[in-house]
Order: sequence, then structure tokens, then C-alpha cells
Amino acid sequence: TPPQTTTTMTNFLLAMTLHPEVFQKAQAELDRVVGRARLPDFDDRGSLPYFDCVISEVLRCVSFPPVRRSRVRVARRS
Repeated sequence: TPPQTTTTMTNFLLAMTLHPEVFQKAQAELDRVVGRARLPDFDDRGSLPYFDCVISEVLRCVSFPPVRRSRVRVARRS
């Protein structure tokens, strides 16, 4: 998995561990809208505003610096 995916998942798990009330509210919304028989899909997104905000907040908190090649200058000896 790419490092961004791993970091995002780690931050999501950390946030849900630190804020169990948010997890419970998001889980209740998922259960109410989707149920336990299937996974949510993009058609459900409009009916899951709290869950959508939780995901947006996790993604907002994960910022990645632009990827650049570093330049190393080497002094030449005469």
C-alpha cells in the first residue's frame, strides 16, 4: 500500500480510538442508512452527512508535503 493510504488509515483508527463518541455516532448513521447486510456505496453518500464529515476531517488532518528530489551539492577538491 502507498504510504499515504497507510497514514490515512492510521490517522482514522487513531481518531476513532481517541473519540469513541464520534465512532459510535458514525456507526449508528451507517447502520440506520445502510444496515449490516451490505457495504455503503457512493449512492449512499448523500444520506450519510455525519460519516462524510468524519472522513473529510481525517483527510484534512493528513497533509503530505510535495514530493521533490533533494539536491545535494558536493564540494569539489582542487
